[in-house]
Amino acid sequence: MTFELVVTSTALTEAQTKKLEVALQENFSKVRYSADLTSEVQILVINKSDPFKHWLKSKKFMYVTKYRPDVRVIKFDDVCNRKEEHRSASLLKIPQVTPFEGLQISLCRLEDGLLEKIQSVIESNGGKVIHHLTNETDVMVSMVAEGKRYEAALKWGVIVVSPDWCYDSVDRGLTLNTKYYKLLQNMAGVVTRLNYEGEEDRTGSERVVKTYRLGRRADACDWEKLKEWRENEHARNLEDYIKSKLEKTEHKKHSVGTANKNSSDDTNEENYTVLDGNTTAFNSSKRHISQLDLVEDEDKVVKIKKVGKAGELWNSVMHKDKKANLKLANVKALQNNTREPKCPILQGLKFRTIGYSSTENQKLAKVIAKFGGKVAADPEDEVNFTVVNFKCNEVVHGHNLITELAIERFIFNEKVDAGDYLWCKPFFIDETTPVSVFKEKFFISDGETGKAVKVKVSITGFEGTDLSQMERLLKEKLSPWVEFRQTFSQACQLLVVGLSGHTSTGRLRKQQLARRWNIPALLVEDFYTKVLELSSM
Repeated sequence: MTFELVVTSTALTEAQTKKLEVALQENFSKVRYSADLTSEVQILVINKSDPFKHWLKSKKFMYVTKYRPDVRVIKFDDVCNRKEEHRSASLLKIPQVTPFEGLQISLCRLEDGLLEKIQSVIESNGGKVIHHLTNETDVMVSMVAEGKRYEAALKWGVIVVSPDWCYDSVDRGLTLNTKYYKLLQNMAGVVTRLNYEGEEDRTGSERVVKTYRLGRRADACDWEKLKEWRENEHARNLEDYIKSKLEKTEHKKHSVGTANKNSSDDTNEENYTVLDGNTTAFNSSKRHISQLDLVEDEDKVVKIKKVGKAGELWNSVMHKDKKANLKLANVKALQNNTREPKCPILQGLKFRTIGYSSTENQKLAKVIAKFGGKVAADPEDEVNFTVVNFKCNEVVHGHNLITELAIERFIFNEKVDAGDYLWCKPFFIDETTPVSVFKEKFFISDGETGKAVKVKVSITGFEGTDLSQMERLLKEKLSPWVEFRQTFSQACQLLVVGLSGHTSTGRLRKQQLARRWNIPALLVEDFYTKVLELSSM
């Protein structure tokens, strides 16, 4: 049977997961449920009614928000409350969740103008704004990292973020990970205000201006990937519209009369309006506030006034009022309070690439440069890593060999860990190696399948980049010997379990089934060790 959609869920209880699977089977056609967030998944179901908001911190949701614009996030209640007569309906018709739906957001120590704008943004995107702090507050938005409410928020475990988290979340269309927008301690700068009114000596006056840093927008989401996906989605919508219009035009050829003509024109106009609404939906979600002036672009510091003083100065910054007597000059950063910006992940590292086409080389070099690294142009240059194409199936020599999968792990884990490569080093297995040798290495009997039949392998306990990379390892690198199975069943011959430090309900359930069905289960560390043993044969 061919399935149209693959659905997964996150932060649901075992009972809710079973209810979801039943609802998908009974109320929708051509839908398959997967316990893991695989590359085939198109729908992620979350429980917005969860009082503890477990979905907000789940790894699946955070990964989708950051890297998977192609995955649609919908509510558990919207799926399970569908009636049986809607079986022919598509899950894609269920609206995606709004960025702040179900969240209680406290606003603290914001300027009046900004307070109103942020409140409007949050409420128009499903959130509830409160102007006090309770233990039910999910997120607090503030410009000043001090005060009783700020201290209480830290004590109660409430996340405090800078205002740009709100606007960036709307840009993405989903709630961004708050760790990239954690409100940092205020810095201070001595600023001379060139306002000579009432001052005979016309020397101006100095005051301390409060500041806060913008969040790490570039790290919160793969914006280039999001932009590319939206452009492709727009092209697909336009193509579908043109096709439907041509089909209707062809149909209208068989009809005559003014009434039919008018009806056709009305229909076309209506379709155009729908298309225009779809293609411009993102524009309506753009920021409602002009970007604040920066002290220094590199440091991403936003000037804000000390609460209750210098209203004219703050208004000039917020509204970019260019009055001559309100310009800021002679900014003197105080040495004691200056914070160094966080270095890019690949800062200072040099790479050499092997086995890539010119197009692939350009893309890889662009990614490395984006995160602070550099690709050596001269073959004689000393490098920190030699990056070998993952698909390369021949012995390669070089310094500190890795594949592009290692680059992905460095970026996703936000650290360069030389001991955490796992399957990210290049290896070579002779393609003439028979399947029977692979089975012997993993102690798998031929049974009734025969020696030449590939080993049916399923995986569990993988998340984020580990999941996508493990899929590639099985589907591409080990494809001569392995048949990758998305769904774990009694027909599988081997279960590969994710990193030993991670446990989940889905992983434990599959391991229990493996024991019941006498299917070997290996930790990924042991599985990869045996794969390397095969490559050295």
